[in-house]
Amino acid sequence: MSMHFTLRIDRRTSASQYSSHDPERSSTTSDAGDGQRPTRTAMFGVFGVAAWIVCAAAFAIAYHAHERTVYVWDFYNFPRKFDALVRLTHQGIAPVLRHVRLSLNSDYTDVPAVLLLPAGLIGGPGRAAYLAGVAAEYGAVAMIGMFMLFRSIVARSAEREQVLATSAALLVAALLPHFWLPILRGYPDVLGMGVLAILLALQVRRPMWERPLTHALGVGLAIAGLLLFRRWYAYFVIAWAVAVVGDLAYVMLRRRLDGAPWRAVRGLAASGLVAGAAAALVMYVALSPARIHAMATTSYRTLYAGYRSHGLGAVLAVDWAWLGAATALLALAGLVFARRYWHARAALVLAIYTVVGIGLFQHTQDFGMHHWYGVMPVLAVCVMTGVYGLITSCARASARVSMTAAVGLL
Repeated sequence: MSMHFTLRIDRRTSASQYSSHDPERSSTTSDAGDGQRPTRTAMFGVFGVAAWIVCAAAFAIAYHAHERTVYVWDFYNFPRKFDALVRLTHQGIAPVLRHVRLSLNSDYTDVPAVLLLPAGLIGGPGRAAYLAGVAAEYGAVAMIGMFMLFRSIVARSAEREQVLATSAALLVAALLPHFWLPILRGYPDVLGMGVLAILLALQVRRPMWERPLTHALGVGLAIAGLLLFRRWYAYFVIAWAVAVVGDLAYVMLRRRLDGAPWRAVRGLAASGLVAGAAAALVMYVALSPARIHAMATTSYRTLYAGYRSHGLGAVLAVDWAWLGAATALLALAGLVFARRYWHARAALVLAIYTVVGIGLFQHTQDFGMHHWYGVMPVLAVCVMTGVYGLITSCARASARVSMTAAVGLL
């Protein structure tokens, strides 16, 4: 088994004395001797984000210019809120904040719209500016999260010179129709995909029980922000928490803790307490007691029974129609190459997160196009791993270029 599948003890860690064979850490030392590498990487990162913002906004505006659709219900809900808030800015910031504060106790808050006000101040009210803002702002966060997760699992443990393969993998993920369709239909939920991907990437790079409590505080604020942004993220927040606990259980079962396993348990318990308290405090301040009680006592499985298919065959048919053959083949290739590029902890964390998240949500209702953003961090990494593995498997440069073109045609 290759070295990136192993786990080892790092005695420099003070919290739990545990460390995976983390490619992120092993590469940090090698990068330290090259003073230009961090600067070059930062420059490429800034350039990439700027290029994404320009290209994504231009594409969304061009798409809107060719729309011939009358949108209703959810497809129109958030663009309408965005339009109202942009017009309200002419009266000052106080009315905007008051309007957003009052919306927090509704099922559809104004939080997704208010975060897009920079796009509204530039492009004015209207659906075109809204779509451009979602694609540019929220889409950028999602792309950063995908790249962080991919880099945490794959790129750091593989050949660092495979720039073509990494770039192609990121480009394919950025062009997935599953990524773009909800955006172009008016949903803002892609932001949650990015935040969830970042949370998974941070856990894979360095487990939560090794991190300081300030990290747990940030996690708690991120969780509260997700729940205020869109309520349904709660299913995948729970899935992430279960994956973190499963990660610790795996490490303890494999006896990869250096002499003090309960220190890691106490560290995770303390981090969980801080994160939970921070999230609960924000929710308590933001929401009314009546809304909190309703969220805690409502049977959403009963409420959304009409949105749920009955029978495994019907569920699989709906999910397959969304996934598509080409994406399924690339994701399957990613799972095949996972044995070469993924380390055991990463595979376990992603597996637990996916199974628990899908199980919890599907128990309540079928996935809508925007709900799949909860699964997209894992799906995107599988697709990216498949693309990366197919290209790097080619020995000759000409073959790698040909494979890149073939994958692009899919």
